[in-house]
This record gives sequence, structure tokens and C-alpha cells, in this order.
Amino acid sequence: MKRLFAAILTGCLLLIAACSDDPTTPEISSTLRGYVLDSDGTPVAGAGVIMNYKLPLTETPHIRIGIHLNYEDHVQMYVTSECSEERVITLLDEVLPAGTHWVAWDTRDEEGKLVPSGLYQTNAAQHGFIGVGNVMIFRDDIAPETGPTDYSVQATTNSEGYFTLEQECLPFDRHQYLYDDQGNVVAIQRVSREVRFFALHDNHEATGSDWVLADEAAGCQVTIQF
Repeated sequence: MKRLFAAILTGCLLLIAACSDDPTTPEISSTLRGYVLDSDGTPVAGAGVIMNYKLPLTETPHIRIGIHLNYEDHVQMYVTSECSEERVITLLDEVLPAGTHWVAWDTRDEEGKLVPSGLYQTNAAQHGFIGVGNVMIFRDDIAPETGPTDYSVQATTNSEGYFTLEQECLPFDRHQYLYDDQGNVVAIQRVSREVRFFALHDNHEATGSDWVLADEAAGCQVTIQF
């Protein structure tokens, strides 16, 4: 399975049941939401859900984080989530000599799970100073044999097979830069609002929804059927 990665220079889960006093005019929700069903149409509880973006990407190098030291110093490099600000993984925590150093990130978290598509922050801390950069990760597809323990999922279905994902921290409409092996910018593109959701469950093969448009005001709703 080909995995696509891209870097960006700039730069949530909430279960909601929308309701209204008038059943004919339901409240409009901007959340991205949907149901996960089995082949018989029965809701599937406990399914992990991740979302991919539709982008005309070509394969790019794996993510590398660099730091230059003028003198020997203790350095800690780690990745945090743009949404939660929680630490995803610590990549380096040791004393380094003076010079330029690079650390590769295989886009997995501390548990060895692949992180979903989205925006992450890279952090390099030394001598009381923290340098922060942003990196965008995109994936093009999910293999059928993928299970919920392979990914750090973005949402989990409830007893009715329902899930929601807020738009607040998603990188829609941001401009993203693609680099070659020498670090030169080779393309700039805007993060699309066309998205596809995948459901992961121990008892089923990973399955994706159709491509849908995530409207800024009305969100979107999908049905994923194993």
C-alpha cells in the first residue's frame, strides 16, 4: 500500500446528537458524521474511524526533522497533535555534538500505530528553547487487512454505530508544500474538502465510504458498510 506524505509550513472528537423542537427543521451541524453498518445493515459499535483527503499527490520522502547546534547540548525532539497538543511520540532525547542533525519519523505514535492524515507539530527542545514546525501527513488508501490496532483512530462508533468528527482542527483549505529529496519546494496545493472515511474493526475488513464534500457550515454525513 502506497503511503503519501507531505510537509506544510503554516498553519476532535465530540459526540453530538443534533435535535430540534420542530422535527421537520433539524438543527444544522457542521460536524462530519456517519454510521458504520455490517453487511446486514446492523449498526457496528466500537469501530474505529479515520478520514483521508482527496489530493493529487505524488509520493514524497519520509518526514525528517532537522536541528543545528552551535555547541554540544542535550536535545529532545518530539511530535505533538495540532488538535489536542498531546505528545504523539518522542523521537530523540540525548546529548548531541555541535553540527546539523536529522531525525526521521515513520509517522507512527509511541504505541507503533500509524497516525491519521492531518496536521502535526514537530518540536526540538534544547537549553530552554523550543523550536516548533508544522508537518502535514496524507494517506491515499487503507488496505482491507488494516485493523483498529494499526491506526490511531480519530473517532469510535457508539452503540448505534454512529460517529462524529469536528472540523475545528482539520486542515481544510490550508496551503500545503511538497518537497523533493533536497528540501526544495516542488508543488503547492490547497487541502481539499473532498474526504473519505474508513471504518476499522477486528471482525471486518477495513472499508471506506464514497468521496464526499465536507461543507464548512453543514458538514457531511456518510454510511460505511462492511
